[in-house]
Formats: sequence, structure tokens, C-alpha cells
Amino acid sequence: MNSKNVKISIIVPMYNVEKYLEICIHSLVNQNYDNLEIILVDNNSTDGTYKLAEKIQKEDSRIKLYQCVTQGPSAARNLGLQYATGEYVSFVDADDCLSVEAYEYVSKDISKNNPDIILYGYYTIDCNGNKIDESYNYISDGVYKKEKNREFLLHMAFSAKGMNVPSYVYLRVIRKALITNNHIKFDENILRSEDFQFLIKIHALSVVTSCIYSKKFYQYRQNDLSITHNFTPNYWEMIQKIFKDLWEFAQMEKDTELKKRLDLRFLIYTINAINNELRDKKEKIYVKKRINKILYNNCVDRIVGEIGIINGIKYLGYSFLLLKIKSVFLIKMINFIKGVKNG
Repeated sequence: MNSKNVKISIIVPMYNVEKYLEICIHSLVNQNYDNLEIILVDNNSTDGTYKLAEKIQKEDSRIKLYQCVTQGPSAARNLGLQYATGEYVSFVDADDCLSVEAYEYVSKDISKNNPDIILYGYYTIDCNGNKIDESYNYISDGVYKKEKNREFLLHMAFSAKGMNVPSYVYLRVIRKALITNNHIKFDENILRSEDFQFLIKIHALSVVTSCIYSKKFYQYRQNDLSITHNFTPNYWEMIQKIFKDLWEFAQMEKDTELKKRLDLRFLIYTINAINNELRDKKEKIYVKKRINKILYNNCVDRIVGEIGIINGIKYLGYSFLLLKIKSVFLIKMINFIKGVKNG
């Protein structure tokens, strides 16, 4: 496959990103690789995002602009997939940007390895553009096929060996046919952690994954106003829905090891859900009740019981004990201490 013949559709959901939109789009139109389709999907922005997008669209014929009535990034991404005409699709958040050499490198990788998925790396900047140092032990570069590709999936579900695979859709370029032929969509009722649900299925059905994580092409902007940094109503309900769907998927695929990894990941998301409840500043009187509802959930009880204390601490650290002891007071104290240390 000639690398220059590969068309890549870039889907960019937009919601109130007037401040950063030009930086994002300019990083795409100025790529060293030209065979691109840039799909902007406005998600009911209330600022000047759409008007600015209209202006930018006139500057480059490769830019397409659509409006999505349904709220949420999942709906915007699904709409973008409907209109995408490229052989591969990529997702970029509108307040982030990419290095200009990203898609040129990706196209050459596609020509060489014919992968279903390409995963590249990222670095984080704060709202002022300052780089934030992060040290995570991520999976090694390479072309993952057959059993190695399955191991890649399992590491993404849960890694006990420090070989983490980031579950962010914006770090991937994906063969569009893999998505459309298997009728995979983003769940539009999930407003947070929707990437994980989508990517587990995509990786499970893939044949070849090319990992170039050492290439930090993606610049992720840490936004204190984003949904992941604030209280998300009904987040616990979303998590339960995600994992019910994924457990059923693993059962359909007859993959017992994936099911076990998903169980462990579910406990991580359970802890995230508890921390989310502690961010609720408006309905503090109901926080304890909602946390207890999480702690005494049947799925949490089942997994905690099956794992046992030794393996639980081994895999999840002392956070596992919070789920075992079920003490709301202890959880609040630990979060208070973390807050003092980070303050």
C-alpha cells in the first residue's frame, strides 16, 4: 500500500473550545501529510466555537463542518464516523493538538505494517501551555500480531506487570472498516470513560496493532473545567452500564482472561466513582448514601471476594482495602490527607 494513497479522516468533536480551536485545527491543516479529511462536529456550543469553525473551514477544502444535536462527545464522534470517507479514522479533542509530522509517520507505518490500529504517545500541558512531567511505564513499541496482539488487549483491560496501554481514543488511528463492519459505536448515554468501552471491542476484534508510543505526537491539554476533573452526575450508573456491556462482550467472545482483567479494572473505576462522589459540593448530605450504594454493590462484593486481600493489595494497592472495609469515614480521611499534601 502506497503511504500517500491512504486517506485519514480526523474527527474533532467541539464544545465551547473557542479559545483553543484555531491552535488545534492549524496543527491538523499544517501536517506534513496532505491526504487528510478534517471533520469538525459542533456539539451545541454556547460560545463562538461554531462561528469560528465556519471561518476556519473556508481556509481549507479538506475541512468539513457539521452540527450534532445530541449532547456529548460520543454522539459527536458517531456523527463524524458517519461522514468519514477515509480508510483510517483518527480522533482529536478540540483543545488539544498534534505534531506536524504525526500523520506522515502514521501513513508510512500503515504502508509498512498494514495495521488495524496505530497507537502513538502523548505529553500533557497545563492551561498555560507548560509541559507537565509524567512518568508511566507504558507498553513497548512494536508490531503486535496474533497472541501478542491479544496480550496488548489484556494489558489495556488491566496490567499487573506495569505494561500499561493507555485507553484514550485520541491516541489511535483506526482502520474504519474495523469499526463499521463490526457495527461498533460510542455509547451516546455515556459521558465519561466511553473511550475504554469502545477500545476494548476494537482491540479485541483487531488482527495487527502497531505501537509507536515513544513518538509523543499528541499534545493533551489538562483542562480543570473538563468533565474528568469535576463532579459527574450518574457516573456510577455509567460505569455499571459500561462493564455490563463489556462482561457480556467477553462472554460472547468466550474470553475468560479478558473477563478477569475487566473485573480488576471495574474495581479501579469503582474507586474513581467514589472519588467522583466526593467532588459533589452541592448535595453533600447525599454523598455518604451514594458512596455506601457503591461499596455494597453486588458486583463489587463478588469481585472483592474472588480476588482476596493478598491479590487485591498486589494488584490495586491499599485502595483495595477501602472496598473491603467499606468505610466511608476512612475514604474521606484519606482524600482529606491527599488534599493537604497536594495543596
